[in-house]
Amino acid sequence: MKMSPVKAMTLAFIFTLVAAFVLAHFATAWNAMGIVGAAELAFWGWLGFMLPIIAGGYLWENKSFNLFVMNATYQLLNLFVIVLVLVLWL
Repeated sequence: MKMSPVKAMTLAFIFTLVAAFVLAHFATAWNAMGIVGAAELAFWGWLGFMLPIIAGGYLWENKSFNLFVMNATYQLLNLFVIVLVLVLWL
């Protein structure tokens, strides 16, 4: 059964808030400061946690390589923006 767009967007927003909460703890533990610190934390979090999960979609779900690159890039930028906001806020 497909989900309505409103429900999907609401759940995506909730998951983003959860990710931001966890990243706030990582940013504090990492002692990330400024744009460079945010970029480093975002990159290592993306490489260690998000990229392997996204790669599973490419490897096991027979998705195209172009879609994999687009999703991976989107997730890296998304993570960077979240971490940047947190680093500048904390």
